[in-house]
Amino acid sequence: MVTVITTTVVACAGSIYVMQITIDESIDNAVLWRLIAMTWLLLVTLGTIVFSLAIGIGNRAVATGLGILVVVGSFILTTFSAGVDWLQNYEMASLFYYFPAVDIAKTGARWEDIAVLSTITLLALLISWLNFRRRDIG
Repeated sequence: MVTVITTTVVACAGSIYVMQITIDESIDNAVLWRLIAMTWLLLVTLGTIVFSLAIGIGNRAVATGLGILVVVGSFILTTFSAGVDWLQNYEMASLFYYFPAVDIAKTGARWEDIAVLSTITLLALLISWLNFRRRDIG
C-alpha cells in the first residue's frame, strides 16, 4: 500500500511539473513537496485505518465500506463545519481537519497535524498487528 501511495503522489507531482509547462504557470517546489508529503501521510493514514478494519472484522467488503464512510464522513464534516455552527465542535474528528492545504502551502505543515496523523497510523498498525496475531489463517 505504501509503495502504491508513494508512486501515486510522486507521479502526481511529476504530472504537475509537466502540466505547468502547458499552461505557462509555476508552483514553488517547496510548496509542492510540502503538499505532496502531507497528502502521502493522509493517504497512508486512511489506508492503515482500512487495513486495520479489514483485519479486525475479517470481511473486506465491510471494511471497505467503513473506510469509505471514514473518508466521506471526514469530508462532509470538514466541508459543512465551515457553515454549520454546531458542527464546528466536532470538526477535529475529521481526518481532513489535519490537512489544511492552504495553510500547508503558505506556511508549511503544523507539527501537531503530523503528530495526529502519525499517531492514528501507528495505532491502526498496532491494532492490526494484535488482531492479525489472534487470527486463525491456517
